[in-house]
Formats: sequence, structure tokens, C-alpha cells
Amino acid sequence: MNYGLLVRLAIKNMRSKRSRTILTTLTIIYAVALMVALETVTHGVQLSVTNEVKSILPADVIIYSSTIAMPQQVASAMSHMNYVSSAVPAILIGNAVVGGESITLIGMPTSSLQYFYPNLISGGLIEAPGDCIISSQLAEKLGVGVGDYIYVMVPEGLGGLGSTYQVIKLRVVGVFSSIFGGLFGFQVNIVVASLSYLQSQLGVNGFVNTIFVKLTRDSSTTLTAFVNAVHVAYPDAQVYEQQDIIGAIGNVINLVNTFFVLIIVLSLAIAGLSIANTMLMNINERLREIGILKAIGSSNSQIMIMFMAESLIMTIIGSIIGVVVGFYGAHGVSALLNALGYSINIEIVPLPSLFALGFAASIIISIIASIVPIRRVAKVRPMEVLRTG
Repeated sequence: MNYGLLVRLAIKNMRSKRSRTILTTLTIIYAVALMVALETVTHGVQLSVTNEVKSILPADVIIYSSTIAMPQQVASAMSHMNYVSSAVPAILIGNAVVGGESITLIGMPTSSLQYFYPNLISGGLIEAPGDCIISSQLAEKLGVGVGDYIYVMVPEGLGGLGSTYQVIKLRVVGVFSSIFGGLFGFQVNIVVASLSYLQSQLGVNGFVNTIFVKLTRDSSTTLTAFVNAVHVAYPDAQVYEQQDIIGAIGNVINLVNTFFVLIIVLSLAIAGLSIANTMLMNINERLREIGILKAIGSSNSQIMIMFMAESLIMTIIGSIIGVVVGFYGAHGVSALLNALGYSINIEIVPLPSLFALGFAASIIISIIASIVPIRRVAKVRPMEVLRTG
């Protein structure tokens, strides 16, 4: 018996068991689509977060102190160091409060606002002392817009351990967008004001606690050389590299992805059980046919190939459809997150390696799941089956 005939017999049986075939194929489609959709979304979030961090903090190195005690001239000195393109002094307070909302208050030279969000939704940039721009998430929570005043409460000593606050009055002149709002429930409420105004209000003229440094060359060698130089010149400074921040966020995403992987493995296991059950039922219902095929000279291997062909045909069809459904499903997940108020622009890009992995995983699961049921074929004795049939 030639293999073409075996494949035709396999297709004929699939048609005769149409409902069973469709249900098994749908299980495969679901497993592959879930794998492609979740992993595509995870990859897209990783890309978006990486690009967004670079957009928000386009500094290769961030030098930070818990107190506003660094002379502003340090930034000027750093700007003359080797490999440094720019060094922007700033004040960064992460435990300020506005209207009961915890915020990050940033004071920086108005000429350096491009380090943060110049992409305004409404209004304009800071022009006068006492002006500020705020993130859209915070504006929505507070119900404020351009022209409104906000009152920022800054803990005395910036430690946030006491109950004494200094209140700073700011006028909102612009509202900017932020990708971080809503990402896995993580909200960023940012207020950006003029550095000189913030210094005068806090009584720390000439001092800062943060310096954003941009290097002239994007290389690990240059970065290491600069960081080492900073440690030598300013041993008490805390130095954070942009890649450290991206890596920390990446660790959170990877943790979430681990949960996704468990779901994917479970769905593939369910698909495998569905395939095994389908093949077992097909073999049990066709024992007489198997006996006849053996009686006319078909070998065990040929009959096994026929049943394996059924399994692989269902899997191939299900995998192809699953890859397509999964990729477009990733777009649906992105749209759903935005519809739920999570303002994140996930970069959904096709990943051929992921498509190949989904296809290969389903094929491997199908083969493994079919082996045990199909091995029953070898135990079928033609004369006994035909006699009882």
C-alpha cells in the first residue's frame, strides 16, 4: 500500500469524524494563538518600555543624592569631562504630594525640558517662574488643566518621615502624555517646574540632587570609563545607568512573562491530551478496518503512519490558523488595554522566530501525544478482530 493512499484514508476518516476533528483542531488553534499573542504582547511591551525610558530619561547616566547637597557647578564640571556631551542639573523629589496624590516633582533648567516630555497634549512649555507642566495621568486625577493652580507639598528634609510639609504653588501651563500610566497598574504622576524657581522656594539656591549625563558615544567602554571617573571624583554619589533602569523594568516584565509561559504550557498540554484522546477514539472505532488492512498486507508502520498523518494534518492546519489568530489577537490585547484606560502604545511586530516556535511546539506535542494511542495498532491481530467483528 502506497503512502499516498494512506494519507487519503486519513483525510477520509477526518471528514467522517468531522465534529471530533474540528474540536481537536480548535484546541490546537487556541494553544498556538495564546502562545503567539501573549509572547508578542510581552515583546511589544518590552520594546515600548525600553523606548519610553530612553525618551523620558535620555541620559546614559543619572547621578543622584538623597539630599539636595550637590553644588550645581558639579554639572558644569562634568560637562567638560571626556566622553560627556551634556550634563543637566536637576532636583528630583519622589515623595511630594498634590491633592492627596503622590507625585515625582522635577526641577530643571527650562532650556533642558527636552530631557522629559516636550510632546504636549495641551498648553505650552514653562516660560515664567512658578509655571509647571504635568503628566496627563495626574491632570486627570486632579481634574486640572492649563491655567489652573496646584499646590505641591514637599516633606521637610525630603525624607518624608515627618508630618511637616512645605507648600509650593505652581501654575499649570502644559499637559504631556506618558506611556507608563497604566502599565501593569503602575502610575507615574510627574510635575516638572523651573529649577531656579524650585531652588528658591526650597531655599537651596545653587544646589541640586540629580544630574542627567549624556555621553558622546554609545558604547559600554565609554560608559564604564565615565562611571569610573565619577566614582573617583565624587565617591559619595549614587550612579544609575539607563540600562540598569531598563533592566529593572525588564525583570518585572519577565516575571509576568513567566506566568504567561505557565499558561501557555498548560494550554499546550491540554491540546496534547485532546489529540491523544481523539487518536485513541479513532483507533478504537476502526479496529476492524485496521484488521482488514493488515490482512491485505499493510504493515504496522504503514497503518501507524496513516493515523499519525491524521494527527499531523490537524496540527498543521491548527498551527497555521493559530499563528495568524495569535498575531492579530495581540493587536486586540493592545486595543483592550487602551480601552480599559491603560495608556500604553504596545509595539506589535511580527516575530518569525516566535511563529516558528509555536508551529514546532505544536508539531512536537502532536507527535508525542499520538505515540501511545497509535502503538495500539501493533497489538491488533487481524483474525481476532475480523472474527469478533
